[in-house]
Amino acid sequence: MKGIQHFGIGLQSYVAAVKLIFATQMWLTFAFPILLSIGLYYGGDMLTDNLKDYKFEQLDQADGSDYLLLGIQFILVYVTKFMNKYLVLLLLSPLLAWLSVHTEFLLTGNRYPFNWQYYGRDVVRAIMISLRNMGIQLLWMAAFFAVTFFMALPDWVGTVFYLVIAFYFYGFSFMDYASERRRLTLHESVLFTRRHWLAAYALGGVYGALFFLPNFGFALEPGVVLAPILGVVAGTITVHRIVDLRTNPHAIQPSAAAENKMVQPQPPMDPQQDQE
Repeated sequence: MKGIQHFGIGLQSYVAAVKLIFATQMWLTFAFPILLSIGLYYGGDMLTDNLKDYKFEQLDQADGSDYLLLGIQFILVYVTKFMNKYLVLLLLSPLLAWLSVHTEFLLTGNRYPFNWQYYGRDVVRAIMISLRNMGIQLLWMAAFFAVTFFMALPDWVGTVFYLVIAFYFYGFSFMDYASERRRLTLHESVLFTRRHWLAAYALGGVYGALFFLPNFGFALEPGVVLAPILGVVAGTITVHRIVDLRTNPHAIQPSAAAENKMVQPQPPMDPQQDQE
């Protein structure tokens, strides 16, 4: 029953995130993913066109560096076309780290010391989490493709397998921003997310679903433009509603007067379980 509540919190947090973003000036931050969407659109096409023009019959005369360069280009095309959801999280990690901190301030009044060492640590951790999750997903997908060499499976099985893995890790990435400020180690953050895995699936599911929306036109992909900002704000709201971030002993200058009333805080779902 508690798992269903966590799933509902994850979904409701997106509604709260939309209200919070457009009630404040956070909506201005959509300019950054708009620029990123344009860059990924043309960058991916340039790589693809370059491979189309490559004369593969010359590979017999190629040296090792040519094979390496070709392999890197294939990987980059795969990442920009099929794993762009992780790529977006990687490239926008400085912005998302700041948005998570700002969201927590609006919800609780919590402040954190802003210096390059602290902020840089937050960004580096977000990048490492994204790379870790991308690597684990690639390993799972490689294992799945290996199985298909020996066993014919319908196409929908591969799609479902991909989404089951991806949605969890997307949600994990968004929840980890708040976990880092609670001073949870990576292992503790993994355990926290596993205990609230349905909340992670709800966050990751909406994030992934936004990438299936049709393009706005030109090079603006809704997933790239909307999903990362909505996801990180919703992820912070979700963690707050599960554990109440006002109780974080590592925050400074908490102020109930600064609390944003649009997103009503909820007491921890299970104080004994969720306090690290």
